[in-house]
Amino acid sequence: MSNMRITQLRQALTWRDAYAVSDTSATVMVNAVDLSTDHHLKVWDAVMLSVAAESDCRLLLSEDLQDGFTWRGVSVTNPFGSKRHALLNALLGGAAREPPDTEPM
Repeated sequence: MSNMRITQLRQALTWRDAYAVSDTSATVMVNAVDLSTDHHLKVWDAVMLSVAAESDCRLLLSEDLQDGFTWRGVSVTNPFGSKRHALLNALLGGAAREPPDTEPM
């Protein structure tokens, strides 16, 4: 096994130990297919949103999903968007947004 693979595996295990892990159950998959069909989402995006809802999450951070979209109590927000979601702001302790990095000219 390569060093890079070992590093990635260790990181994944660290995340698993630090955060709750939710299964992709039959209910999640059925809800994801419905969500994908009803809202024209890619199926894997719908799976993430469905798992979040089943896990009682209130906020899903995503650059790809529609900012502001809410489904079954889960709100999608782009953490890099121009306006930060109120719940994300509260979770971050109301920290001021850092200006984007810019390259010197």
